[in-house]
Amino acid sequence: MGRAGNTVYIYGRGLGGTPTVKFGSAVATVVSSSDTLIEVLVPGSATVGENTITVTKGFNVSNGFKYTVLSGDPNQVIFHVNASTNYGETIHIVGSIPELGSWDTNKCTEAMMCPNYPECFLHVSVPAGTTFSFKFIKKDANGNVTWEHSPNRVFTSSSSLTGTADTPVYTWGSN
Repeated sequence: MGRAGNTVYIYGRGLGGTPTVKFGSAVATVVSSSDTLIEVLVPGSATVGENTITVTKGFNVSNGFKYTVLSGDPNQVIFHVNASTNYGETIHIVGSIPELGSWDTNKCTEAMMCPNYPECFLHVSVPAGTTFSFKFIKKDANGNVTWEHSPNRVFTSSSSLTGTADTPVYTWGSN
């Protein structure tokens, strides 16, 4: 993942010549290409959020691979929640910014880590100096989602590009 303008390195074989690289439908600037490496810039016109990168050379198109375009310079927020789960359930974060899935539970964060169950945490890269809304959700092994029954939570990330911020330890379902 990265923001527009970042350099991305694509490794493979048979990449030399004049390949075309796309992030979704946005064409990237190819800085250099060799038989085993393409260096491209994330296009400013790429959609913020998840994109599929493809490489086209002649009539051949690569398999797509996922790349998340961030909505700004990132820093880290460490989310914390105290939440009981049933066997097979995991806790995730979904919210108002692309890095949290833009309220789409299919694009939410990975599962939170719970080494001190029932307290869970997860490091997430978010845009620096950004106020956003979010909720915790539970997903079961079948992909069923349970939303918290509480108002949206609001947090502001650090304004420092090297900053890290910890949320309080929230309790599932309460503000």
